[in-house]
Amino acid sequence: MSYRAGIEARAREAAEAARDEVLHAELRGLENLLACCRDEPSPDEQQVADLEKTIKWLRRRLRLPPPAGEKHRPEPEPEAPGGTL
Repeated sequence: MSYRAGIEARAREAAEAARDEVLHAELRGLENLLACCRDEPSPDEQQVADLEKTIKWLRRRLRLPPPAGEKHRPEPEPEAPGGTL
């Protein structure tokens, strides 16, 4: 492997790691927002459903196991909510 190919490979790995770090942070933020929405006196059901759908997509994208207590059933890889990543 040439020096250039090695550098490019390391750059790709670093970019993927940085992207995953950002996606993990987004996931934590969405999970916190979902908890807050559910705690409201009259939660917006559409917002809750959208958050749940986005969280499920993000967990699949990051290849994370489903949270404890959630049934796991295989689903096809959907498009990103609201567009592509």
